[in-house]
Amino acid sequence: MGFQEELGLFKNRRLEQHALVLSQGWPSWTFGLEGLGIESVSTFAAFPSLLSREEFRATEMSSTLMGGDKLHTWLVDHSSDGILFVQGEREYFEAAHHKLDEFENIQVIYACSDPSFWSAGGARVSHKNCGGVTDREWTIYSEGI
Repeated sequence: MGFQEELGLFKNRRLEQHALVLSQGWPSWTFGLEGLGIESVSTFAAFPSLLSREEFRATEMSSTLMGGDKLHTWLVDHSSDGILFVQGEREYFEAAHHKLDEFENIQVIYACSDPSFWSAGGARVSHKNCGGVTDREWTIYSEGI
């Protein structure tokens, strides 16, 4: 098995937005946002176990982790320049959607891991079809963008 080499031009961009990842489990969005040049990234995650929380704290993104007491303040402070990335199963997704209703101007991208969930304007994305190694799939859609 050989290696693949790709050549191209990379244009480094800085986005003038602050991002918040709300995650029911492992906050995978957090790692990709840094590469997009987001102004700042914050993470609020409901880790499924103490071990997964400690694994996240061992990464370079551990400094983005914030407690629930800071969540409302972040939403108020960044309602005009923030973008939320919400990921989880249907129940988590619906609870987050309900709580975000009061923040009309904030941009939200949802990634729902429940295979039975579908939303108008959404797209079904497969990890494997995007170059990943798992067969997980998500329904992704946005509001306010």
